[in-house]
Formats: sequence, C-alpha cells, structure tokens
Amino acid sequence: MANTERMNTLQIVRVARQAVDKVRKLPDLTPAQQNLVDSAYSTLVDIEDTLVLEDIKSSVKALEDGADELGELTNRMKKSIDKIKKIAGTVDKAATAVGALANVVSTAMSAGIL
Repeated sequence: MANTERMNTLQIVRVARQAVDKVRKLPDLTPAQQNLVDSAYSTLVDIEDTLVLEDIKSSVKALEDGADELGELTNRMKKSIDKIKKIAGTVDKAATAVGALANVVSTAMSAGIL
C-alpha cells in the first residue's frame, strides 16, 4: 500500500476530528448528544493514533472496527439535531476512507504484497 493512501486517510480523519472537537465544545448539547459526539471524537483519535503509530498490516482489524463504529455513529448523528448533522457528513467521509484503506491493506495482504 502506498504511503499516500495512508496519509490521505489520516488527513480526512484529522479534519473530521477537528470538526467533531468544535461541536463537542458547544455548551447547549444535551448529555446524550455530548456522549455521542465524545464517542465520535474518541474513535477518531484512536484511528488517528493507529494510522500514525502502528504498522498498518497489524492494524487492519482496528481500522475495520473503527470504520464500522464511525458508520454507526454517523447514522445516529444523522438522526440528531442540526449541529450534529453538520459534522455527520465529515465523519461519514472519514469512515468511508478508513474502510477503503482497510480493504486495500486486506487485499494486499491476501495477495502477498504486504
């Protein structure tokens, strides 16, 4: 897998994390909304750490799990208030990018490239 793919995914995840961080600091979120946004933020931080610090070959499962979790959180966000809906698309884009990266790594590993 090209380092470019990993770096592009990392950039998308960072943009999503920054957007979520801004929303999670809003004072008028309900406790349930705060928990939802905090969960999305934590998941994005974990994925960012995985992309930066760990060997991609050993991180495929973590990336897939992170993409699935972000996808579930995105679906829940889409059902929430407008403030959260605004970041749902950004988080969904990150989930899609992470899922795609996991598929590329998995395919490369299956083919014996990695």
